[in-house]
Amino acid sequence: MALCILELFGVPTHGGTVAARCAWRVNEELCRRAEGLPIYLASHVDDQNGRVIIRDGPRSAPLASDTESIVVPLAIPRDCGTYSIQLDAVVEGRFWASSFGIGFPSLRVERLADGGLVGEDSGTGRAFRIEAPVGRRLFSIPHALYGAGESERCVEVPWVLSRYRGERRVLDVGTAYAESRYLDTLQTLHIPSLYALDLVPATALRGHAVVGDARHPPLQEGSIALILAISVIEHIGRNNSIYLRGAHGPHDIDGDYSSIRALAALLVPGGRLLVTVPFGRFEDHGWFVQYDLARLEELVAASGLGVVEVEFFRYRKAWIGPLPPDSLSECRYQVEAVAAAGLACLTLKRERGPFRSLRHRLQERRLGLRL
Repeated sequence: MALCILELFGVPTHGGTVAARCAWRVNEELCRRAEGLPIYLASHVDDQNGRVIIRDGPRSAPLASDTESIVVPLAIPRDCGTYSIQLDAVVEGRFWASSFGIGFPSLRVERLADGGLVGEDSGTGRAFRIEAPVGRRLFSIPHALYGAGESERCVEVPWVLSRYRGERRVLDVGTAYAESRYLDTLQTLHIPSLYALDLVPATALRGHAVVGDARHPPLQEGSIALILAISVIEHIGRNNSIYLRGAHGPHDIDGDYSSIRALAALLVPGGRLLVTVPFGRFEDHGWFVQYDLARLEELVAASGLGVVEVEFFRYRKAWIGPLPPDSLSECRYQVEAVAAAGLACLTLKRERGPFRSLRHRLQERRLGLRL
């Protein structure tokens, strides 16, 4: 296989994803050795001293003989420095293509002090640059191929973290099994008092681990300025045995409603709750529910909070949006998507001024008013 790196794109900060778009042509030997199994592109990362930092990085979508280009997600360390990213092809459980002499291009990437990236193709000398967001710029989809082959985390993590505004007392809900890219980025915000609430201790996060049920959080009401709830509300009261070593956890079919009501009570006046949930056709998967618009309206109403902001995204070979909610009405979980095919992202607030319901916010958007 011959690869050519065409461009580097993505969101280099706030837990976003960075990827390389590559042109390629099939190597017959690689296809023969794969024996019909899927072939993926991935990468390995070394530091400037040649030490391995990441071995066995994130995967592209499976390669196909008629593919003209492929997007490869890259795992680039958060720390400032220079790194070597070696692209490679893998057949899961069988081999890495580099192990039998098939060569691939590599990238020399420098992580800048502001989080931006400067890269160079070691073979062609082509230069790439991804600027870090300036100031308080909110997350937006940066590229037509953003998140190709990736889960909704590549949208919801930067969406939420780009909305941090320096609050001193912050609560993260469902932290224990969060992805490292989220936890690592959360640490870089240097939040003065960070609390992590889950049914089991959140040992991977430097903060105050709070073990408890989000329906009855063991924290003082009116004490938290910001709550982060990334893809967690939909699991509360459901079968959590995959997280709890076989135990189901508290069973409550209305656990999402009772938990969002309890979390709202923790907020100080003017405090915010940032929440993301899978969205599309209503589905009950046992260990979580996927929201449609009617149930999402009920969830927001249960919180008693006002809606400051709501955006919807969907997956169609890559992530696109924001979109009207009705354009996601047929999205189904893991149908033509890695996980969720639709996503709702909301900023809710314990308002001091006029109350805004979800329906009111959506009507404003349809009328083209500024949210």
